[in-house]
Amino acid sequence: MEHYCEIHKTKFFKTPNMKGFAHPILDADSNSTGKWCNEPKSEAQASQPQKQWTPSGYKGKSPEELDLSRRSYALSYAKDLAVAGIIAVKDIPRQATEFSNWLKEAKVE
Repeated sequence: MEHYCEIHKTKFFKTPNMKGFAHPILDADSNSTGKWCNEPKSEAQASQPQKQWTPSGYKGKSPEELDLSRRSYALSYAKDLAVAGIIAVKDIPRQATEFSNWLKEAKVE
């Protein structure tokens, strides 16, 4: 039988959030022990290369995406200053550039 655990005499199952087939390990009273039994990988699955996670330092965004986000925030904040009457509308580009440069240099601790 496909996806069957011979050790625990039960079926393995897989939900969309699970990486592979598994089942919870139950105690004598059929209560979950909090542990799981994972279906062993087949020869074909074991030979497939696994995706390697590598830290990028950018939290999922490329440097170009970070720059675009930073510039977008800077322009939005400069616009807010103009709407509030703190700066003139003609000064929005200059103020946005200053905000963008400040954000670029800011160090996140």
